[in-house]
Amino acid sequence: MEKDYLGKGRILLLSSCFIPRATVGVIRAAYFSRHLARKGWIIDVIKYEEEKDMAIDLTLNIYRLPSYSIYAINPKVCILKNNFNIGIFKTIVTGLKLSKYNHYDIIFGTGGPFTNLFTAWAISVLTKIPLVIDYRDPWTSPFPQKLSFKGIVFNRISRIVEGIITRKSSLVIVTTEKMKESMIETFPIVSHKIHTVLNGHTSYDDINVKYSRTIGKIRFVYTGKITKYYIPMKEFIESVKIIEKTRPDIYDKIEFQFYGSLDKYSSTYFNNAIIRYEGYINREDCQRIQSEADVLLSLDNSDTQISTKLFEYIAGQRPILNITLRNSAADNLFRDVQGIITIDYRDINGIANAIIKLANDILVGNEITPIPKDIDRFSRKAGADKLETLLNELMHRKNTLGSN
Repeated sequence: MEKDYLGKGRILLLSSCFIPRATVGVIRAAYFSRHLARKGWIIDVIKYEEEKDMAIDLTLNIYRLPSYSIYAINPKVCILKNNFNIGIFKTIVTGLKLSKYNHYDIIFGTGGPFTNLFTAWAISVLTKIPLVIDYRDPWTSPFPQKLSFKGIVFNRISRIVEGIITRKSSLVIVTTEKMKESMIETFPIVSHKIHTVLNGHTSYDDINVKYSRTIGKIRFVYTGKITKYYIPMKEFIESVKIIEKTRPDIYDKIEFQFYGSLDKYSSTYFNNAIIRYEGYINREDCQRIQSEADVLLSLDNSDTQISTKLFEYIAGQRPILNITLRNSAADNLFRDVQGIITIDYRDINGIANAIIKLANDILVGNEITPIPKDIDRFSRKAGADKLETLLNELMHRKNTLGSN
């Protein structure tokens, strides 16, 4: 008799980290797990060994193991050191034991680090349970920006392993349409298995802050990681210098505040009075500051990825100046969304003019079109709903084949 696939199934999830950590990857995996569990799925999680888990509003079986991916500990460590192979072996053995007693319907691997995907694939092959892969970030191909971070030999091996795992997966999840196009170009034979599930935003309902214009300078606020390689700080500073030189009347009435983690290469950006680094803040303070900002700044030069911070900005319901690469994933998705002004990061004069116009509109009292409140298609819930639909379809195919 065919199983009622709408009655859900049981999933073994492999994630390098899980709650209580609050990194982007953790939030994505934890939100998917919570959403699916509330919909009736049974979720078991294999994660790193960490501190005691925070209490959550549902039961997830979380199996903590010693770290099995050295890249999450020290990116400079050689792949052959730190008991790397032993760690993978322990994870696979644990997954096989759990699969024997729990009869999983799906093995779900989410990465990076990408040893999660390898161990999920190995468990799937040995148990013949369908495999679902979630590429939170690009692996190696066809993303040349990754090549500068790893050795040629490792990249060659990774490219081969990526191809094997992707082709053998029953379902491949990526985070943007641009990444989906790149994956299909690289693996056209499995194009029908590749689907986009956005990261999305979560609600600000628990942050009781409403925007109100106060006397003082107009606040352009950036929150998030400040890194030399992934945000176009040099171009942004050049645009601010143009404002200082050509429109001192506007320049004296605005300020640029940057919050977040700062890498060692980016500290020089704040050696002048043009922009201010305010330091690292926790999530609650971050949401409050975003809700109080006049304009939110998004700086990102990625072609295939969209910063999760940009989705979080949307939940803050403030105007957004989205400085990115033209025709990138972030540009294509948000270019026509009201309340979001998208400009190529290489267009220095265009950035300056956009800042001047926004500041002038605020000064004279012109209403700036806010982010619409009905953009549910950009929420994490919408992404989780789409993921569940894809999993339901996979279960239906699995049960249909099993009944024949």
